[in-house]
Amino acid sequence: MSDKTYSLNRLTANRATLHFTILPNLSFMLTGYPLPAIMLPPANQSSPFFDMGHSGDKLEFEELEVEFLVSEYLKEWLELFDWMNNLANPHEFNPIDNLSTSATMFIYSSHNQPFLEITFEDVIPTMLGGLNFTEAIGETYEIKSNASFRYRVYSIKKLKDDI
Repeated sequence: MSDKTYSLNRLTANRATLHFTILPNLSFMLTGYPLPAIMLPPANQSSPFFDMGHSGDKLEFEELEVEFLVSEYLKEWLELFDWMNNLANPHEFNPIDNLSTSATMFIYSSHNQPFLEITFEDVIPTMLGGLNFTEAIGETYEIKSNASFRYRVYSIKKLKDDI
């Protein structure tokens, strides 16, 4: 019999936050946050008879795509909007070399405690979703937006010893 014990709790997608080094006063409350896929494509060695696949040597990562709650005065949305405008500098030709940053996502357990820290390096925004304002709904609802980011690499750190 094994002496290892496993949690009977299932992973729930109930809470995560995202923090950017370049935006130190903001914390994005995520409502949709898939952990990006990681791929290791095989390297092919050609021969006159067949191609032989070998383990790859270059990791590829999907874009980080998140959905977040927008606060009343659009602070998170406007910060991303300004960041993208500063990168592209659409009003004058004075390109900024690099406004990449690191980002940290915390994933919380069913007990509302952070248990994973995912750090993304050299992050830049690639898409900021629009905002859907409507008066057609009689009750108040929270507005959400989405954003996509490219990055060089991510790492995962366990914040609890027993996972």
